[in-house]
Amino acid sequence: MNLTHRCALLCAVFALLLAAPCMGAPPCTTVENLDTGVCFSHIQTAVAAANSGETITVFPGSYDENIVITADKANVILRSTNGAAATTIVGMIQSSSGGVAWPVVDIQANGFTLGGTNRGFTITQSASHTTAGGVSGVHIHPNVTGVHIIGNTVRDLVPAGTPAIASSSAE
Repeated sequence: MNLTHRCALLCAVFALLLAAPCMGAPPCTTVENLDTGVCFSHIQTAVAAANSGETITVFPGSYDENIVITADKANVILRSTNGAAATTIVGMIQSSSGGVAWPVVDIQANGFTLGGTNRGFTITQSASHTTAGGVSGVHIHPNVTGVHIIGNTVRDLVPAGTPAIASSSAE
């Protein structure tokens, strides 16, 4: 290969390298941290990776998982892209061996936002896990403040009378 061909080849490779960032990754279709641009397959994984104050968006679909917002996730926003009619969190309200019951969404962080105007979720439980009682679809821990729960639908919780949202500290 002569010098002219080498230069042409190097120029072509260089041009491709420069163009690669412009091509970008395929768009996220599941769960995305808007502040980092990272896509996730599960809501809980995205929440666990989030830093305080970051926004996580969830694309339409049904997500079979329980969500725990730990205390170090202050001011995190979790919202859907298309609202409660299009995005469902199907959790397992269950009792551990010690008798502790777990809600579908467990909020332990101050300033957490779940949903938004036309950005909420349908929150329900798996039909195969209906034995636990005394819990809620969404639970806000005591002394947690500044929580915003907007545009969500909580439904089909068993046993009958299970509260949709439980805590005296929600705004």
